[in-house]
Amino acid sequence: MAGLVTLFIGLVKYLYEFLEKCALWFERHSRFFDRGQKIYWVVPALIAAAILGQYLSMHPDAETGHKIIQFFDGWAKKLFLGGLAACLPPLILSEIYRNVRQNQKEGAMPLKASFFFFLTTLSAITCGFLAARMMLVGTGIELVAQEAQVRSTRGGHWLPWSNNLLGCVLSAVVAAFIFARHAEKAAQAFDTVAEYVSKWSLWWLNFMLRFISPAVFFMIAGSIAKTDGGILTLAGPLGKIFGGTLLGLLFHMLVLVTVLSLILGFARVLKFVWHMKAALLFVWVIRSSVGGLSRTIPAAKSFGIKEKYYSFVLPFGATVNMDGTSVYLTVTAVAFAVALGLPITGAVFLALILSI
Repeated sequence: MAGLVTLFIGLVKYLYEFLEKCALWFERHSRFFDRGQKIYWVVPALIAAAILGQYLSMHPDAETGHKIIQFFDGWAKKLFLGGLAACLPPLILSEIYRNVRQNQKEGAMPLKASFFFFLTTLSAITCGFLAARMMLVGTGIELVAQEAQVRSTRGGHWLPWSNNLLGCVLSAVVAAFIFARHAEKAAQAFDTVAEYVSKWSLWWLNFMLRFISPAVFFMIAGSIAKTDGGILTLAGPLGKIFGGTLLGLLFHMLVLVTVLSLILGFARVLKFVWHMKAALLFVWVIRSSVGGLSRTIPAAKSFGIKEKYYSFVLPFGATVNMDGTSVYLTVTAVAFAVALGLPITGAVFLALILSI
């Protein structure tokens, strides 16, 4: 058994060194793609996508243009989003596994983090609900309730674990405790493997984000092109949903900053936000807290936060504490209810809290 474990570690180490050499070669021969990773390149990509998508939406007879943009839109979603999904579960699993292994006696820290995440999610839902009511989302949209149909999503993702991030978190925690209690040698072996997996997953995440600008261009242009009226339609009744989401995010941000300032001091919170500004901007643009781990983890490390904290809180929080998603789901749920003519009562708000 010990020999198999040694052989397994050796194979993983050899594979990691080989992939690292490939990564270094790519770094030397792909300086051009470094530009695509810069956030400011996303802005012209968005503007160009809006212009092209609007032109195609106003010219449905331009079949060639529609086919080309939809072709690249499909591949951008498969390759870019699929590439991100490929590295996120291994990164989250390895980071949380290493954290639990190194801090088994820190039982209070996960509980504190979970309680904080619950409170912030509750704040996000509340702020989204208030913003949705203020923006009158759903008005001007006519929907007819239909019987729900269940559709299989099998084959929608080319990796079976793409949408099972919470399962990765639970698996990592359980595996870390079992190995530590009953198989210390195996645990030490997996410690080495987890370190290699974490480093390589982080590099792969950075690699995929080099292509964020062209991916955003094709996906946004494709979405606008197949919308009747293009931006004009999206800026109408549907624009209220967008505005309500932004307003809810603003409310949520103000609540968090105020509460944290009362606890930690405004100067301390401002210093942290200023240090994390690049990571925060990056996450805001790509709209993915999990994808932003490539920026938030190094930023937290450079800020001086201990590894035992950021290696657990960031992957775990990015998986189960998606406040932006909570705001958006709340706003859209209220919009659908209004469009269907359903009364918005306290019971609806409670149902949102329990479900979202």
